[in-house]
Amino acid sequence: MGVRNAVLRLVKDLNDTKTPSSVYGNLIHNPQTIEVLKERGIETINSLKNILGKKIAIRTHGVPIDETRYIKKHSSALLNLTCPRVAKVQSLIKQYSRKGYYVLICGDKDHAEVLGLISFAENGCSVVTGPDEIINIPENRNILLVSQTTFDGQLFISISERAKELFPGLEIINTICDSTRLRQNDLIEASAKNVNTLVVIGGRNSANTRRLYEIGKSLNMKAFLVEEASELCESDFTRDDVVLVTAGASTPGWIIRDILERLYEIKSFKKCRIFRIFRTITKNLFELNIVSAFFASAMTFFSQTYSNTPTNPYLVAVSFIYILSMYSINNYFDSFSVRSFPASRNARNGLTGAALFAISIILSIAGIFPAYSAGIDIMFIYLLLLTTGFIYFSPALSRTAARKLHPILRKFYNSKQIACMGWAAVTVLFPFLYSGGGAISFLPLFLIIPAVSVRHLLSDISDYQSDIIFGRESLPTWLGLHRTSILIKTILTASFLIYTTGTAIYSEPIYLIPSAGLLYQLYLLNDFMKNLSRVRIDSLIRIDLSYLIFILLFAVTLVLKLLL
Repeated sequence: MGVRNAVLRLVKDLNDTKTPSSVYGNLIHNPQTIEVLKERGIETINSLKNILGKKIAIRTHGVPIDETRYIKKHSSALLNLTCPRVAKVQSLIKQYSRKGYYVLICGDKDHAEVLGLISFAENGCSVVTGPDEIINIPENRNILLVSQTTFDGQLFISISERAKELFPGLEIINTICDSTRLRQNDLIEASAKNVNTLVVIGGRNSANTRRLYEIGKSLNMKAFLVEEASELCESDFTRDDVVLVTAGASTPGWIIRDILERLYEIKSFKKCRIFRIFRTITKNLFELNIVSAFFASAMTFFSQTYSNTPTNPYLVAVSFIYILSMYSINNYFDSFSVRSFPASRNARNGLTGAALFAISIILSIAGIFPAYSAGIDIMFIYLLLLTTGFIYFSPALSRTAARKLHPILRKFYNSKQIACMGWAAVTVLFPFLYSGGGAISFLPLFLIIPAVSVRHLLSDISDYQSDIIFGRESLPTWLGLHRTSILIKTILTASFLIYTTGTAIYSEPIYLIPSAGLLYQLYLLNDFMKNLSRVRIDSLIRIDLSYLIFILLFAVTLVLKLLL
């Protein structure tokens, strides 16, 4: 995790200070991430000649100690991104060298990490890649054996056994990173369980990633080393393949999720035709936000029955059309962000930007008639909501509006939580204006607001890492995952208590049933926090499943009300 944390630290520093750093040497062995950082203004430098006045970041592999001192002296600021595991090995070598130990390092002598480690060996050192290379070691010396953090675990054991034969007083410290060791062990265990296919995700110039690939090949697995999702084809796999997916230490989460999404699609392609059709329909319903639109219309119908006022089908139609049109225009503008966001985030089932824009315009116009039929005041508010919605979802217009806000309000504005206002208007305000009901008409707000708000927050949690890297503001990137989790729990708990108390006092007990949907969202939050790397389409389905649960609970409530 040291590599990924370094990328997050580097980008967070840029997001906070608006001043990009110059990274001395490649930050990580992943060309996609390096390209993204370059587009954001974070350059890679390979020389320390012209660093005066610049903010310099030290790469995750670390650098020789003399270069660190030079950077501290001549740069305007130093951001040390050395992986904590690497820093620990540096400290061990320094500590034992001062005790007179000669250091034996298992690793690639030309690797950036090893070059840095060598500089801490004040009493001399040797670098070996195999047991047969342990030669020309000074006799009658205390010797410390350590390793490059991404070295082959089995090879380290072989070198250790040979070194113990030659040097009885040898001090051995296994400094291979736990995550590296676990990945390598996973391959061996998977092979024993008849896993026959391996997909390694990461840069081809990464020694760690290549090592995982070679281990898979040595275990007679059909192995693929890929940097991005487009490299995988249906023809690469058979229906009988059992696939293990692993990744190099430097592979960012958004690339892993893109490739998992691609494998998910290939798996579906290998299924029977009926399953593929079902999956395509399900994916369209969720990704094109048709489920969200159905939830809005169901909520509008529920609001009218909750306050015991006449139901108006025009209001139900307005809710469906408004939500679907706004999400379509949002998807349209997102379709221009392919270069700025991961592919999985912007895939819209092959719909072009023009198609999305046309759909949103047609739907918006179509909604005018039912809005007018429900009332002139409702039609004018509907048109106002459309206008503000187009401004809000248009990046250029939205940025202009955001600049005029207080920084804290700007965070809220950019988080898309403001979209809850549109939901509240069409699902609760419109029924209130149509029927003239009392204050009880607004209690359903404590179902709709948390349902929509939490839906957006869970989606942002799912995209947390990529949002930081690509510079997209959201409440999780501002508050952090832990505080966002607390915020969601607070919203759901408060809403549950207010709705259930108000309903018990002012309405019929049967209307307490839909509040169970809020409890499902609490469960969903805990599940999300345990697995943030879930495939995006799976995340979307699980998030929007809460809408389907609310719809089901509404239906049960209304049926029971009719029967009782």
